[in-house]
Amino acid sequence: MNKVLVYTANFGGKDHWQEPLISEEGVDYWCFTDKPVKSDVFTMSLPLNTSMIMNDIESMYEPNTYPIRPEVVDNLAAKYFKVLHREVLPNKKYDYKIWMDSNVRIVGEVKPLVEMMGEHGDIGVFEHGERECIYTEAKMCKKLRKDNSDVIDAQVAAYKKEGMPRKYGLWTCKIIVYRAKAKSWAAYDFSNFWFQQILIHSIRDQISFPYCLWEFHKREIRGYAPLHLVSLGNFKGLQYSRIFLGRKHAK
Repeated sequence: MNKVLVYTANFGGKDHWQEPLISEEGVDYWCFTDKPVKSDVFTMSLPLNTSMIMNDIESMYEPNTYPIRPEVVDNLAAKYFKVLHREVLPNKKYDYKIWMDSNVRIVGEVKPLVEMMGEHGDIGVFEHGERECIYTEAKMCKKLRKDNSDVIDAQVAAYKKEGMPRKYGLWTCKIIVYRAKAKSWAAYDFSNFWFQQILIHSIRDQISFPYCLWEFHKREIRGYAPLHLVSLGNFKGLQYSRIFLGRKHAK
C-alpha cells in the first residue's frame, strides 16, 4: 500500500481553515502555519516564524541573488513548502505527497489521484479549464491584483523573449501530486528551477509552472532526463469536484 502525505501551508491568515470532510487510512495530513488551529485530521506544525523561513530561503543562494519583496513574504513562505517538498519534507516513509492550497477543502478520497500517477509519473496536476496560456493568465492576475502588475509584465516579457509560445497549456497549481521517490533527476531539478522562477519573478506560480515545463521539454530534446507530467483531469471537471472544494482566499 502506498503511504501518502497530504499537506498544506497557511501564513498571515491568508485563508480560513477548512476541516476535511473525510480522512483515509494510510494517509497522513500536515499543515505548516504561523497560527495553528484545532483539527481532528491535520497535524499542525508548531507556530512557524516567516522571518526564519525567509532566512532559510536566502541561505540557499548567494547573498542578494534573489531579493525578497516584503509584500509577498506570507505567500512565499507557503510556496517554500509547496514547491521545495523534498528539501523541507525529507521524510522517506512516503511514496507520494499531495499538496493542496489552504483555501481547498477535502470532500472525497485522494488516493485515486495517486493511482492515476501510474508507474512513471513524477508530477500530477489538473488542467486549468478556463484558460490555456500564461499570457491570458497574466492578464487575469493583473486584473485581480494577484501581484504587482509591473512584476508580472516583466516576467511575461522575459518569457516571450525566450520564445515561450502562446497556448502552450495552463495548469491549476492548487493541487499537486508529487512522487516522493522520483525516478528521474529531472523531477528534483524541476522543483528547484520552479522555485527560482518564483523568486525572480511574480509570486504567481501558475505563470511560471508552464514556462518551467516548456524549459524542461527543451532540455529533454537535448538529451536531458525527461520529466513525466500526469494530467489529473480538468480543474472544472468531476474528478476534481469529487475530491476537493475550493473557495476564495480570505486575503
